[in-house]
Amino acid sequence: MADYKDKILKAYFTGKMALAIKQRELEIRHGHNHVDDVNRNIRAKNKQSHTTETTLAVLEQDPYINTTKEVMEYISEWLEVFDELDQQIIKLRYTGHSWINIEYRLALGNRTGNRHLKEAKSWLVLDDTYLLGIRS
Repeated sequence: MADYKDKILKAYFTGKMALAIKQRELEIRHGHNHVDDVNRNIRAKNKQSHTTETTLAVLEQDPYINTTKEVMEYISEWLEVFDELDQQIIKLRYTGHSWINIEYRLALGNRTGNRHLKEAKSWLVLDDTYLLGIRS
């Protein structure tokens, strides 16, 4: 059974995290604002619309985007700690390869890849609050 670390790592390696950030940015940039529809043709004298500045401020302060970016940076730093073999095992496993395929590709013995992955995951310090909107 996959735990929360597995879900987070799978989302990282399959690109779901990066996609979630892009989707959230598009939602903020092009979201439909009903207040603008009501006041579309009403303009006060000497008033300017600062939608670009407002949008950039919202993007910089969005907690979902910031937390997801922090998690992505943390995982990339976490990966740099391990040697090339462990990195390949982690990447292959979380991009959908079976253990048999991983062991065949990397010329590993039976259950060696799983042992490497369990040891690597023990060094990953994340809690389930980082799951955010990641769906399995």
